[in-house]
This record gives sequence, structure tokens and C-alpha cells, in this order.
Amino acid sequence: MENKINLKSKFDQNTSFVCVEYPGKVQSVQNMLQTLGGLDNVTKVYRDSTQRLDLRYRPGDPSCKPVCADYVKTTAVLMKVLKYRKKKTEGDNSKPDFRYRQSICGIVKGAYRFKTLCDFQFMSLKRSKVVNSNMINLVPSLCCLQVDFEDKFFKQEASLFLPPPTFSRIDMVQEYNWRKETTSLANKYV
Repeated sequence: MENKINLKSKFDQNTSFVCVEYPGKVQSVQNMLQTLGGLDNVTKVYRDSTQRLDLRYRPGDPSCKPVCADYVKTTAVLMKVLKYRKKKTEGDNSKPDFRYRQSICGIVKGAYRFKTLCDFQFMSLKRSKVVNSNMINLVPSLCCLQVDFEDKFFKQEASLFLPPPTFSRIDMVQEYNWRKETTSLANKYV
């Protein structure tokens, strides 16, 4: 049997969306929003056109370098497609029959695209003193998460961990045209 698709669909043209082209496989929407700083941060960045949307793969780690997204105007359509499979009867060995139902949700007027480099990451880890053991995360010992009036945080022993002040001055991919040097290729004829 043929797959039948109905291409006639009505939608509200006043409904508009903003797309976030997330650079990863989303298995949990809650975790994805946490890496973007939460829904409040996404809304705040959308309202202020001068800000960039930051994505931190390790949200609680202060040494995690964010990947930044810029807002780009686009023209697209957001479409919802549902795929239904007809239930097989016992003893039926034929290919499964699929049916599709689609609906247009609205127009996408803009998108946040992550075009910056994300390869500069630094993890604050230390090898444990036990032989063949795992690494120890230093973030809890380096960050003062609450106000301590007795200065317990400052009196405890801490490792000498110095993260680099900056990873790179340029976070956008730069194109470079590799060419042969023309002075070395010039042949002199007599």
C-alpha cells in the first residue's frame, strides 16, 4: 500500500516562533534548557537584541567556556509531523504500513545559530592520591556557594588550581586561503 500524505493544511499566520538550533542531540528538554541558562535566560536574551545566547555544556562549572549563538533572521515554517503505524496481525510478515499526519504550527521568523568554536574547554580536575583512582572535581572546593561569616571556606585547604584567564581571543571560525608563495615559484629565463 502507498503512503498517503495530505499536503493541504491551514494555520494561523499571526503565530510566530523563534528557533534555537541546538548543537547536540536533545534527550531531555529540561537538561537542554538548563545548558542554555533556563527559560528565563532564553526569554531575556530574545528581548535584548544585543545579547548572545550562551550554551554551557557543564552549567554548574565556572571554568566552562560557553558556546555563543547569534540571532539570525530567517523565513521558515514550523511543521508537526506524526507517523502512525498500522498494527500487524499475527502471521502477517508484510512490511508495516505507515500513515503520516502533518500540521503547520506557524512561521519561524528568527533563529539562534551556534557558529562559534566550542573546542576550548577546561575541566577543573585533580587526580586522587589513591593509585588507579578516578579524578576529583575541584569545583566545590573552589567556589564559595554561600556566605560564611566564620570564614570556614577561606581557612580550608585548597589545591593550587589556576584556570587560564582566556582561551582564545577569536571564537568565530576564520577562513584562510592557503596559497603558494609566488616569489619562490618565479622562474627566471635568460
